[in-house]
Amino acid sequence: MDDGQGRSLVIKLQTRPDASVVCLPLGALDFQTATELRHGLAGILRPHLELVFDLSQVDYIDACGASALVGSVRRVRAMGGRSRVRHVNPGIRWVLEIIGIDRFLSEAPASDDRDVA
Repeated sequence: MDDGQGRSLVIKLQTRPDASVVCLPLGALDFQTATELRHGLAGILRPHLELVFDLSQVDYIDACGASALVGSVRRVRAMGGRSRVRHVNPGIRWVLEIIGIDRFLSEAPASDDRDVA
């Protein structure tokens, strides 16, 4: 979906053989696309979900996008699941640190790369 300013977010979801899910957002995660993330994940939420956010293709994030990410993590945890992030590029990591929400996001280990979405 394009917001008219060239920013868009596509979300690829892949269920792995171990029933965990990789969420690969592509593009900007901001005020205009945060809702897409929330709605995209609403359909897969289930008790004890193992969710990995692969942020390697996120090229922009703002406070609203970061809030949507943290909100998604909290929803998964509330259902007894676990969420982690991986492949956070330095620019995105810097924004998450400046906003102060990096502490809510657990890093997935490098060995968790078996099936990238």
